[in-house]
Amino acid sequence: METVAHAHAAGERFGAVLMDVNMPRMNGLQATHEIHALLGAASPPIIGLTAGASSEDRARCMDAGMNDYLTKPLYVAALTLSLERWLNKPGIGSDTATAEAQVEIGEPAKPEPALMDFERLAQFREFDDDDLTMTREVIALFRMDAVLRLKAIGDAIRANDAQQLSWASHALVGASGNVGAVAMQSVGIALETQAKAGIVPVNAMQELEKLRACWEKTRAVIDSWL
Repeated sequence: METVAHAHAAGERFGAVLMDVNMPRMNGLQATHEIHALLGAASPPIIGLTAGASSEDRARCMDAGMNDYLTKPLYVAALTLSLERWLNKPGIGSDTATAEAQVEIGEPAKPEPALMDFERLAQFREFDDDDLTMTREVIALFRMDAVLRLKAIGDAIRANDAQQLSWASHALVGASGNVGAVAMQSVGIALETQAKAGIVPVNAMQELEKLRACWEKTRAVIDSWL
């Protein structure tokens, strides 16, 4: 946290932060909160690293504001994929992210994105064994995570809680992007950008229903891909 703060004060910026969740004094979850509180939209991508591999561990990392999540022992291939995804990604830690917060749901319709970009799963498969152990684990985590995030988004909308909606949408965007679920990611980004501006959109429940429909289609497509 202090290193990131000093770099920011000096006008420098980290490309990404590999954050150990279980650090002494201030753990990685607390440090992530502090970085976001200090830098806001200019925060660098934060990749959590922990020995925990359960869906609850992943949820804790995403709820804290981390962009991605890796487990120990750390595999170079997994780290490479994560860095390729987050380093120099447009809109992260730049003015673009702030500008996106002004976009309102309900603008003229844009062409709907494809349901899936299987290049993401193909990258996992490239470094996997013959049984696709890692790829199947990634998909299993996404399946569990999606259900939790959709529920959290619904709860936040019903409570009219923009901050909780921002966190839940952000977590879903990260999880969806990790497997290439671009349709879900697109709807999630629309909700997240509004929520970051302190707004629960009036059509938020419709967007949630759209997310749920995308989830059902995405789940079926992923199952057939395996």
